[in-house]
Amino acid sequence: MDKTLFSAILQVGIVVDNIEASMDRWREYGFTTWSDIIPVDENTSPDTRQFGEPLVYSTKIAMCDDLAVQIELIEPVSGDSIYRRFLKEHGPGIHHLILETRDGEFGKTVEFVDQRCKGEVMIQGGDPDLQFRYYDLEKDLGFVAEFFGDLNE
Repeated sequence: MDKTLFSAILQVGIVVDNIEASMDRWREYGFTTWSDIIPVDENTSPDTRQFGEPLVYSTKIAMCDDLAVQIELIEPVSGDSIYRRFLKEHGPGIHHLILETRDGEFGKTVEFVDQRCKGEVMIQGGDPDLQFRYYDLEKDLGFVAEFFGDLNE
């Protein structure tokens, strides 16, 4: 392989137990450009699947764009999501990184990662034009990776 599959780290996803308190702590460190808190559940994201099954869940998220890499805070509220499992097993902390795929290579990258992970997608969703997928790359790279893009690329 003559180049990396990825062109950038776009986001660090951090699971928290209280999004409001976490945002306040981040503000104490000077991170001030936060989105509103956004509720996400099976109604706002109806096509979300976890390990191939429909996901019934509720989370609250907020994003900060004070750096070149976006910070996303995720508070699991209800349901047996990968976020709730992470919080239960590890406590608050870094859950995933969003890796940007090279231009026009989202489908090729997903195909490669699918093979490495034997087709096991932790969570996926989106719409026909923009898909997102989480893969457990802990054994290969040491973290959970999220990718998003157009599978037709």
